[in-house]
Amino acid sequence: GQVRTKWLEEYDFAYIDEKIIGGIEKNLPTVGDILAAVEKKATGKVVATSSLSQSFTEKSFYESEEEKETDTKKKKTVPKPFNITQPKPKAQKREETPPKQFKPKPVPKKIYEQNLETVEKQKKERQAKMKEQTIKQYKKGPGEFQFKTSLRPMNYD
Repeated sequence: GQVRTKWLEEYDFAYIDEKIIGGIEKNLPTVGDILAAVEKKATGKVVATSSLSQSFTEKSFYESEEEKETDTKKKKTVPKPFNITQPKPKAQKREETPPKQFKPKPVPKKIYEQNLETVEKQKKERQAKMKEQTIKQYKKGPGEFQFKTSLRPMNYD
């Protein structure tokens, strides 16, 4: 067929007939299924296996370009439309609840009972008391503070 003539343009006549086609003829019963599967993938059609075996045995493979084909057509792909145009429903807005009102604690009554004069008076009394305590604390101790290093003997003579 067509393949053989193209091979003969590139390769030696004896090599094609003896090695390639001869090897296929010898192993046709075992590789028939593989050849059919490869041919179907390559061309989308399958030559009837009976015509394959006849073409090899009768040597009609070399002369005839006409082959019996069984149409095992592939199923055509039917396109389906996408759902791109259908928008998703938007989330509904929730009504915002107003924030809880801050409820302050009542002001202590003591604040209303006091005035600025009494607060100033209490402040001065407290300062005077702290001053007296500080003076008492330092008068109890031994007068002036002395470092122990000053009590060491000095050898300056």
